[in-house]
Amino acid sequence: MDALRSISPSVAFKVANTLAAALLLGGGITHLIYHSFTSIIVGIYAVIFGILVALLEWYPVGAERHHVLYRHASFFYSFIGRGIFYALFGVLLLDHFTVAYVFGGFLIFVGIIFFVLQFVPIYDIPPSMQPPSSAEDAQPVWNADADAV
Repeated sequence: MDALRSISPSVAFKVANTLAAALLLGGGITHLIYHSFTSIIVGIYAVIFGILVALLEWYPVGAERHHVLYRHASFFYSFIGRGIFYALFGVLLLDHFTVAYVFGGFLIFVGIIFFVLQFVPIYDIPPSMQPPSSAEDAQPVWNADADAV
């Protein structure tokens, strides 16, 4: 039990996000095996987002790309955003095979944990989820256009 308490939160979040990326990739591959139009579309998106989540966790994003990603996908930079994203993709993965149900169920569970962490301020946002500076061009699209009106 002491070993679990010695794990830093940033490492735990890195493991959780990596697990979510692996679940997205695995669920996407299982959907690509089943040959229907909707299954292939869900599979392609799951693989793309699985790769994106893995890249966000393991490779540093340059400042310019960091601003662009924050502007168009700001939900990746909050617990509630990632939680809803993981839970919704988990629901999409619940289809066809038992393995897909397992991947989807675990992804929903990870999403619920992230969602709850938004409202229970136990941990700070990990470094991989820190938003960029508050520059005007880095604001989310839904927020940047509010000043223009």
